[in-house]
Amino acid sequence: MKILILGSKEYPFGTSDDPIKSGGIEVYVENLVEYLRKKFEIIIITRKFKGTKKFERIDNVHIYRVPWIRGFYFRNITFNFFSIIKSISLKNFYRIVIANGPIATSLSIILKEIFGKKIISIPAGIAFKQPQYNKIVKYIL
Repeated sequence: MKILILGSKEYPFGTSDDPIKSGGIEVYVENLVEYLRKKFEIIIITRKFKGTKKFERIDNVHIYRVPWIRGFYFRNITFNFFSIIKSISLKNFYRIVIANGPIATSLSIILKEIFGKKIISIPAGIAFKQPQYNKIVKYIL
């Protein structure tokens, strides 16, 4: 069985060249993958950085790196947009989605409703405190 993991902006942790640092979810995902990879195949969708490949396979971990637009206001929204597009294109290759954070969880509902995927939501993070979101988005989060 293959599991798709969404919401990690860099994998493996430390590959980012983004001046805006990642941290909480990324460290958690790295630890989670180390545990799950013993029994399952893992698919991770993360951001593409300079010097990283668009696709990489490390044992039974399949890493897909998607484009994103740099900048305070664009990095998360573009990463999430390209992540859901990639998730849809891979829909026949996984059965369960582990969604980290409220944005990844919201996008995973699309995968659940359209393709019947099972979702495990980990509402980690404090997206409602992120300064790049306006008041309406913060309220929803």
